[in-house]
Amino acid sequence: MMREQGDAVLRFCLSMLHDQAAAEETRQVIFVEAWQALDGYQGRGDIRAWLFGIARHRCLDAAKAIRRRSWRFWLSPSAAEEAPAPEGPDDEIDQRQRAAIVRGCLRKLPAGIRVLVVLRYEQDLPYEEIARMSGEKAPTVQARIARALPKLRDCVSEKGVAL
Repeated sequence: MMREQGDAVLRFCLSMLHDQAAAEETRQVIFVEAWQALDGYQGRGDIRAWLFGIARHRCLDAAKAIRRRSWRFWLSPSAAEEAPAPEGPDDEIDQRQRAAIVRGCLRKLPAGIRVLVVLRYEQDLPYEEIARMSGEKAPTVQARIARALPKLRDCVSEKGVAL
């Protein structure tokens, strides 16, 4: 299925997400989900249509996660509902610099906490799923992330960037 439909699914993801890395990651998620659900496929309709149905939903999820990530890391609490698109090269450079600062501050967090923060805010996973992955209880994961966020904000603020 991946050999036959992989390129078409990737093109579909690119058309929806406009981001190569996100499209490739989403394609992987799509084929993993399709493989896991293959036993439940009952042969009604074309398997390609079934696969693209999965792709559509996963791309919508990925687009929502990208939007949330940009809101969390770039917008101040008083900003508008939507992230502003870069108006020119200077704005794009500013966004890249801000992203580099956030990544640098993330690296300062302990590795175990950094993973939790990235899973929650970059991968947009719910606390319950992170807890299952880490072997912790969801309230413990939530508390660790909550304690890490002020440190991350302070680090970023010291460098002159507001989250």
